[in-house]
Amino acid sequence: MIHYFSVDLVTSGLPLKQLDKVRGKEMSVMEKWNCIEKYWELSKFTGYGQAVTFAASDIYGIDEINRGSIEELNRRYLETFNQQHYHKIIKEKSKIKVAILDRFGERESDRDYFITANYVHAIVYPSSYQNIVNLEMEAGISISTLDDYPEIGTLNFRKACTD
Repeated sequence: MIHYFSVDLVTSGLPLKQLDKVRGKEMSVMEKWNCIEKYWELSKFTGYGQAVTFAASDIYGIDEINRGSIEELNRRYLETFNQQHYHKIIKEKSKIKVAILDRFGERESDRDYFITANYVHAIVYPSSYQNIVNLEMEAGISISTLDDYPEIGTLNFRKACTD
């Protein structure tokens, strides 16, 4: 439940402390369901709620998320976590060749499934002197004048294309 739908649950009234407990590992699936059931009923028709429902049906074969299905859904969900999970969901079911992963400049990801987005925010909107120093260090050049600055963008783009 660490995704966008948790915001819908909170918006529908789930206290943040209760959300934190539900995200933990101390409670059973049914105990967690007892905490969120009424909030699920209030938010299951939001866009994110519908995405959760669609995934439960299409990926796990559970047509409706409710008290009677939540434990089976959890069991099926946990069963899918093996080396083929991404392949089954991304490649086979979704027919996605590669997904763009925006991780704020982190470049490590499984290249069979993801390409990391070229994060250029620090280049376009440097917010401090330290940002400029970091850009210089990453590019291996010194910025002495504004005319030197476009070279940072060029080097960043080339690096992104070769990584």
